[in-house]
Amino acid sequence: MKTIIVYIILGSILISCIFGDTLAGNIVNIPVYPSAEKVETYIDKDISVHSKYYVLSNDINISDLISFYSIELEKLDFLKVENNLSKKGWTKFIDVNNGKELHICQLSKEWLSRNEAKRAILLLEYKSYDIKKLHSELFVTIQIMPNINELLLDRFYKEIKDSGELEKFMKLLAKYETSDGNIDFDKAISENPENSYLQRYKEILHDAYP
Repeated sequence: MKTIIVYIILGSILISCIFGDTLAGNIVNIPVYPSAEKVETYIDKDISVHSKYYVLSNDINISDLISFYSIELEKLDFLKVENNLSKKGWTKFIDVNNGKELHICQLSKEWLSRNEAKRAILLLEYKSYDIKKLHSELFVTIQIMPNINELLLDRFYKEIKDSGELEKFMKLLAKYETSDGNIDFDKAISENPENSYLQRYKEILHDAYP
């Protein structure tokens, strides 16, 4: 099924191997709207992704729901982001599943932590195989994850794997792992100026999600 929320897939191998223990300790407890039903929780501690899924009745006020998360996420030190994702508005499309057409109407909003280490995405969806019942229930996904450009990370991972340098690179990173489980990139780059992968990897991990 089509969704705009993307997990860190291939690149998560690098993250979980290097930063798994550190990120696992930073899982944020995500609030749910008071009238939420059928609440489900998904936590991937290896890459510090925490999601909650639930359903709301069709009489929910969307503005109230978004305001709820703006208030609750601000308590967790997140600020609302006005990027292309948040400004896009409602999007309608059809997802064909086993020969059946699933009608979907989707809206997304995004928040970024003050230190830009994490981002939160709120995904609202009306969906039904019967177009007449499209707005009968609102499906809500709220997800908090590391603020990493996963597209660049996936490309980086594929490039370094195809070059045959992945194992060597992992060992190099391990050499500069600090006591708190992070990587001392400045020292690693300083002592290995010929290794172009180090600077690129540092930039990918520290750049904000576009």
